[in-house]
Amino acid sequence: MLGNKTQHGDWKKEKHVPVIDCPDKVRADELFEVKVSLGKEIAHPNTMERKEPLAVGSEAPDFALQAAGGKTIHLREYRGSKNVVLAFHPLAWTSGCAAEMQALDDAMPQFGRLNTQVLGISVDSVPSKKAWAESLGIESFRFVSDFWPHGEVAKRYGVLREEGFAERAIFVIDMQGVIRFAKVYPVKEVPPMEEVLEAAQALETR
Repeated sequence: MLGNKTQHGDWKKEKHVPVIDCPDKVRADELFEVKVSLGKEIAHPNTMERKEPLAVGSEAPDFALQAAGGKTIHLREYRGSKNVVLAFHPLAWTSGCAAEMQALDDAMPQFGRLNTQVLGISVDSVPSKKAWAESLGIESFRFVSDFWPHGEVAKRYGVLREEGFAERAIFVIDMQGVIRFAKVYPVKEVPPMEEVLEAAQALETR
């Protein structure tokens, strides 16, 4: 294919560059589907150390993570004063995770009466989590970033997937820092709040 003339009068042949037709906007849900499918296709079992989710009765590993808004959250700060629900979720800006955060928000009056703090944890960055929380209009609990070291807290709890994001998992931790409920859910399923509230309620009688 002929292109433009050079300064010497010769024709310069242009390279053919394929054009990829991309939609103007790719939804976060579609990117999430791609990540899941790519993980299944190319993830090698030896590329990441896999751990089982921490079991009920285990001591909950402490952590220091930034929340949307910039405050650093230490799990140990709730020892002796509050029970804690850790709601690990795959990725911000996806419909399944938005539905879970809204379900938690709706249940916060009940969690409050049970003296229980909720932390929503994913591998997204702090600015992303802040913008997402604002877009959802949720202020009743903390959106927490496990961005760097990437997924380190999810890994310590045994819920970091090979694709590089967390499972959808719930851990309920008592005031002594012991895990009293632990469950991994399908990534596309919103954990039933009745089940989580029941686990928090059970701590009242311990």
